[in-house]
Amino acid sequence: MYIISLENTCAVIVTYNIGKQMIDNIKTFINQVHMVYIIDNNSDDDTIEALRLLKSSYSNVSIIFNKDNQGLAAAQNIGIRLAMKDGYEWIIFLDHDSRPHKSMVSNMFSLYNSLSEDKKQCIAIIAPRIIDINTQKEYSFLLNSPFFFKRQYCVAPYIKNIVSVMNSGSLIRTDVFTKLGLFEEQLFIDYVDYDFCLNIISNHLSIIAVYDAILYHELGKRKNYNLLKISISPTFHSHLRRYYIYRNRIYTWKKYYYIHCFLIFDILAACYDLFRILFFENDKSIKLLYIYRGIRDSLHNKFGAYTK
Repeated sequence: MYIISLENTCAVIVTYNIGKQMIDNIKTFINQVHMVYIIDNNSDDDTIEALRLLKSSYSNVSIIFNKDNQGLAAAQNIGIRLAMKDGYEWIIFLDHDSRPHKSMVSNMFSLYNSLSEDKKQCIAIIAPRIIDINTQKEYSFLLNSPFFFKRQYCVAPYIKNIVSVMNSGSLIRTDVFTKLGLFEEQLFIDYVDYDFCLNIISNHLSIIAVYDAILYHELGKRKNYNLLKISISPTFHSHLRRYYIYRNRIYTWKKYYYIHCFLIFDILAACYDLFRILFFENDKSIKLLYIYRGIRDSLHNKFGAYTK
């Protein structure tokens, strides 16, 4: 019987130079789960000091301090192994720039526990409804379709047949990792969640999002622009993030080319992203250079941390 409760659920959070200001986001989340594993990727002194203070204030916080930046996926995998070793059946992942509503996790529990056993056993990921902190816009979800793609906002009580969700806020059964493997560490950062979700879809498991579970998330430093009454929101990601995004984007296209709805959607998303960089963002030349380098390295199967 599949049941989620506070006692069998933990959280994994990866930190890297978040400073003291982001600790409040973590504090709002600590009491929503039984244990919080924080994996720090060799942050600066301010972050280390804030994390040590956090640990001293909460008995259900465990922190691993890595000696170097191992990347998001590798750090998350450290947390996953700890959670599985300690017997947790569910893991929820959280980015430091995400702020969960106080009832986000409990509402996930309630929805899932209300489902029939047949539906439960097919669900690999339970996701929240996501609202952008900067623009206050709600994210829509890409739905599974055999040909073209369809995006839809979350509806009550939940939405199903989702192709992929953001890693932050995702509640995942640990036996899914046993069956499919852990996150792909060579991706380092970006598209780690896409890769894992598409692997789930390929193995005929499902992803749902719960309407009453809300996560406020900051995706880049978004700002709204209006062009011919169309709202455009560039992300203003750094040039290095652009490198990882496009390197791992090409990797994912090659690996999951047969999931047509994702492939078509993400090719169009890449075109839209390039348009926003060219017309709305600063440092266009260096961002385009790093995009080129990312595509080049992907085609040559060069992964891991960026090196020139």
